[in-house]
Amino acid sequence: MKAQESAGGAVPSPAVTQAIEVTGQTSTVVIREGVGSLFRITPQGGVERSTDGGATWKLEHLKTNSVIVAASAPSGNVCWLVGHDGIILLTRNGKSWKQVASPATIDLIAVSAEDANTARVTAIDGRIFSTQDGGKTWQDVK
Repeated sequence: MKAQESAGGAVPSPAVTQAIEVTGQTSTVVIREGVGSLFRITPQGGVERSTDGGATWKLEHLKTNSVIVAASAPSGNVCWLVGHDGIILLTRNGKSWKQVASPATIDLIAVSAEDANTARVTAIDGRIFSTQDGGKTWQDVK
């Protein structure tokens, strides 16, 4: 998958979420082609990061007890995580995670991010919320 060309120059390839088998259990890997960093959700709801294309993985230290269920990494340093109890975490530098205010206190089951400011999250009841300011404010999309 190559970056698409547009009138303004190269457009980054979208992140691809892929389920893979890891020691007998399914793990989710968020892949951005051409970027050395990968993020994956462990079967226990934690997050691991690889900076060598998946050869080795390091557990990320998240300051939450909530289970993480979905991730979106629009670049090698930016990754959004969502999970139980409305938890939303964001890294802008690939190293430190910041909790973002949630649009609702409900389990979040999906996230799709364009960059560090623009993302959409889906709640377990089907509602979809979007932000364009890094999670400072949220709009109800559905």
